[in-house]
Amino acid sequence: MKTFAKYSTLYFLFIVALSGCKKDGKKDENTTNFPITLYAEKATVVSDTKVYVKGGLLNDPKKNQELMWTYSRHFKLEQELQNAGETFMTFIAKDSVDFFNRHSPYVISRNGEMLTLTSAIESISPLPVLQNQLYHHVAKYQSIKTEGNIEISKDIRIAYGNGYSEYKIPMFAYVTSSWINGPVSGLNRRGGLVINEFNADVINRIGDRDTIIVKTYLLTVKAK
Repeated sequence: MKTFAKYSTLYFLFIVALSGCKKDGKKDENTTNFPITLYAEKATVVSDTKVYVKGGLLNDPKKNQELMWTYSRHFKLEQELQNAGETFMTFIAKDSVDFFNRHSPYVISRNGEMLTLTSAIESISPLPVLQNQLYHHVAKYQSIKTEGNIEISKDIRIAYGNGYSEYKIPMFAYVTSSWINGPVSGLNRRGGLVINEFNADVINRIGDRDTIIVKTYLLTVKAK
């Protein structure tokens, strides 16, 4: 009987300990104080500027500068991060986040340390006249669908990390020059800085007179 009483007591204490752990874990999750703001700290180069033409990489610094001159500021992010120290993103709840340059929440989908952040707002526009231009395909993660003569899209951004104290945000600077054949032929040049991962598959779309310039970064953002 003493042995039975001894093990019964130990079992009871074990169950109490487990219950305490569950309550504590639930309490921690439920007592996170939102909103939590993360601030831009630094941009780190992942892959330096590369210029692609049909057939592979192009090594022509003069031509590179000629193609990117309008967008050159985007290729100096590690030196001239304009919003360093300023608000970049804010967790308004465990499943949604706001960005400094958007006034609508992004819904969070988690896969390990990778967060896919999808805008709750849809953008509606006419179908592009030239639908297969290179700049349509530079972002790896997209949400685009067509209905009749319109295009419906949602902005998607990516982040890596866990908790709410620090994240790495993939970004890339790019310029595309696509040759247009038609009644009026010429180069359609686009460029910018995108909060997303670069879609390397776009390189396979390069035509005989097309060019893609790209430089990739990771932006570190931290809570204070």
